[in-house]
Formats: sequence, structure tokens, C-alpha cells
Amino acid sequence: MKKALITVAALALAVLFPTMCLTSCLPEPAAPTATPTATPTASPTGSIHATDGGGSVVTWGPNPTPTTDPSLETLSGEPVKQTVISKASGKVLTVKNGAPALKTYNFEPADEFSVVADGDRVSLFCLEGNVPVSVESGGIWQAAADEVGWTTLRNTATGQYLIGNADGTVRLADKLTGTKADFWYFNVPYSRNAAHSDMSWMDGCFGVFHHLLPDASTRRNLAKRLDTAKVAEQLHEVSADFYVLTIGQHSGIWNTENKMFSSLVTFQPDKRFTSEDIISRTARELQKYNIRLIVYCIPNAPMTYTSDLDDFGFKMNDYAEMFTVDAAMLWSLVLKDWAETYGDLISGWWFDGCYPWCEFTDDIAWIYASALKSVNPNAGVAFNENVTDATGNAVRPWVSAEDFSCGETNNPLGDPESPSIYNNPDNWIMPREGEAPKTSSGSQYFLLTYLATWWLDMYQTHAVRYSNELWAQYAKAVTDNHGCVAFDTAIDAANGYIITDEAMAALRAIGQAVHGAK
Repeated sequence: MKKALITVAALALAVLFPTMCLTSCLPEPAAPTATPTATPTASPTGSIHATDGGGSVVTWGPNPTPTTDPSLETLSGEPVKQTVISKASGKVLTVKNGAPALKTYNFEPADEFSVVADGDRVSLFCLEGNVPVSVESGGIWQAAADEVGWTTLRNTATGQYLIGNADGTVRLADKLTGTKADFWYFNVPYSRNAAHSDMSWMDGCFGVFHHLLPDASTRRNLAKRLDTAKVAEQLHEVSADFYVLTIGQHSGIWNTENKMFSSLVTFQPDKRFTSEDIISRTARELQKYNIRLIVYCIPNAPMTYTSDLDDFGFKMNDYAEMFTVDAAMLWSLVLKDWAETYGDLISGWWFDGCYPWCEFTDDIAWIYASALKSVNPNAGVAFNENVTDATGNAVRPWVSAEDFSCGETNNPLGDPESPSIYNNPDNWIMPREGEAPKTSSGSQYFLLTYLATWWLDMYQTHAVRYSNELWAQYAKAVTDNHGCVAFDTAIDAANGYIITDEAMAALRAIGQAVHGAK
């Protein structure tokens, strides 16, 4: 039997500063700065089965047996990864395998599962010092899970637990020694061959984007003040096809609960969410008018609380190695928790700050896409590479996992100071021949820009920077060429966070140009 050694991957993932999104979030009292610890990982060899009381069996290892329950999903393709994550240290065990990959273990709260190895030896190995040692010979392991999905692994014969040391080793310890057992999470596998989502519904559509960013000062009352029903009514009035809403950003406060996030952060885990689930509430209001919801998210832990960065393995300002697979695997657990909460209420995910110079890669994009699509395969994903402008990058996806382009654009009509330029359609950023409805890489053409003088109506002028007629002409040009466009609009925080009157006037003109009079 081939021995698998422990690998101790380096923690590295810095917080991102999204190009388009600036927050004025007021943090709660400063969080303590945590010191990252080395994290253990263990690697399996051979095959391991997990059985539940109903007789369902899943197989983990490079040589899966045909006894796997055929009702369980599998992924195939190269590369496929299955991960086991240590909660204590955040380290990730990654198994690459060309054979069909294991379905995630779905442990229920308080249930126990037996984990049995093929043959005479358990095919788990750990390190004591630098020497690989067999965990146990011919034993049965029980995995007891909490409500989030973290489990402990205990050998029934010896009472020993598989635990992780701060120095980067994995070893056994008897519960009676007082050593705290580590908790492990069996994460969803992913494959580059996972299916792309069908985003053809975006062809010829337009939508509205809102930066609704809770912080420590608003988290308790934002949901109560938000007039979700009125916002949905406004979107219907202007004939919007979809709505993009932020789930949160770098304040460390989110517009909905996430149990996985709470289980991983060490600073005030019970004070990180608004008083109500704003995302689900919004989605249900939109359903009354057949308007779709896309969620804006960040690809990393928020930046306000230094301990959050440490908890997930992010490193502030380490721009050479911002993203790593280890950190991405941990963050994917948070994303999957949200996906499980929303199900088919969500039609897409728009990720900001996925910059190539910060080491965001195709592999990491697939980790996030697979975590989300394991729940709802119809929800498309987009990962923002950078700002597109009239003289620079074309609207396009930049990683193969994308189903639609991010298309963040500051000046879609050209130089805003030169009417002779922005009044000329030849200078506009829009789908050209062969670019829509699918880009050259096969994703849907999608563009995002802002109506006011800057993103979030940062200067609170509520002014619309171009005439309503010009905005309408531009939106029609994009959608007539099978593209999709979304407009970030000002919101009236003093009046239920509804769309401002100035923005509504522009959106009415846009809606009539794109879809005609109702």
C-alpha cells in the first residue's frame, strides 16, 4: 500500500480591495489580532467507506469500489479534488484523483457513521515528527457531526481521536489525556469538467445593482428600515429583468446569517449578521414579479476584523500570495452554506476582487463554482478581473469557470468629460460582432456600470451623469446586440433604501427603450 504523507500548506490569502466598491463601514470595537498557527493535514490512501444507518455507502480513495450507492452524485474529469479540512488550524487535505470523485459526506447532527478501511489496515496516515505512522490497524472509526458539518474522528477500539497539532503534525490522542480533539470537515469535490450554467436568459436583458452594505452601526436596524416590497415594486415598474444585491463586503457584517462563517471566526461570531435574512426576503418579493436575483459577494474573508483574515488564512497586504487553495477551500464552505440557504432563489453570483496579480487562479474559481453549484447548478458565476474601460480590456471572462462576464465598467460611453466622444456609439463599450450573446470563451456577455457620479452614489448627489435619453440609447444598443447590462443606482437610505427619484427616471427610460411600453 502506498503511504500518503501529510502536507502542510502555507497559509496565504490577503484581503482584497474591490476596485468598484468602497465602503464607509464603521467597525465594532477593534478585533484582536490573531497569530496564524501551522495546520495539520492527513492524506488517505486506498479506499475508505462511510456507512450510515440506512446502508448508504460512499467511497473515498484512488481506487473506488463499485459498491458505492448509485444514487449518490459523482464528478469526473481531471483534476478532481476531495478535501478534508481541519477546523483548529484551517489546513486542507487535498486528494487529486482521475477516477470518479467521492460525494461529500452528509452527516446529520448527532448521528454517527462508521469509517472502515479496506484490507487489514486503515489507510489513514499521520506524522509523528517527520515519520509517517499508520493511524490504526483494522479499526472502525466513528464520525460525530455538529449541525454545521464539522466532525470528530474517533477509533472505537482504542478511544483515540485523530487530532491536529499547532506545529503542523497530525497524530492520535486519547480523549482521557485532556487533549482537545480536532474537528474535520469533508468538503465537496470539484472538477474542471463540471457543467456550465445556462445563462441564456440574460440575452437582451437589463437589471439594477444595489450596494446595500451593513456595518456595525446598522446591522441591528437595517432589515427593519429596508422596504423590500417597495424596491421590488420599483424594479417591476421599470421592467427590470433582474436585481443584483450585495450580501456584504469588507465591514465583516452580512445581510444574512451563515453558520459556517460563525463556526470559523473567533471575534464576535454572533454579532456579524443583520437581524433578518435580507437576501431570502428580497428574493421572495422579486418572485412576485418574475424578477431574478443575483448576489454580489467577495472571494475572501472581510478586511475590517484582522482576526477574520487570520481565521481563514488570509494575510493582509501580502500581494504576492493573496490566494491559495487552502484559503479558498475554507471560504468555499461559507459560500456553500449560503447556497444551501437560498437554493433556487438565486440565479447567479457576482464575485468582486478576483485579481490575477493577487494569485486568483482558474483552480480557485472552480472551487467556488463547484461549492455553489453543488446546491444549485443553474446559478451562474462571474469573477471580476479588473475594470473594463473604453481603451483597455474588452468585456470578457478571464477564468474558465465563468458563466457570464463581470464587465465592470466606469465609462461605458467613453470619456465623460468629452461629449463629442461619449455621444458617438463607435466609442461605446458594447457587444460587437461575434461577442454576444456568447463571448469567445462561451460565457454570456454581461456589463455593469453606474448611473450616478460614482459607485454607490458615493458623493450622495443623486445626480445621473448622462441624460436619461442617452442612457436609454446605450442600454438598447447593448441589449439589441444580445448583451446584458446592469446599472448601479443610488438608494435613499432615509426612505427605506428604495431607488431615488432621479435614478427611477433614468431606469424608466431604459426599461421602455429595452422592452417597450407596458
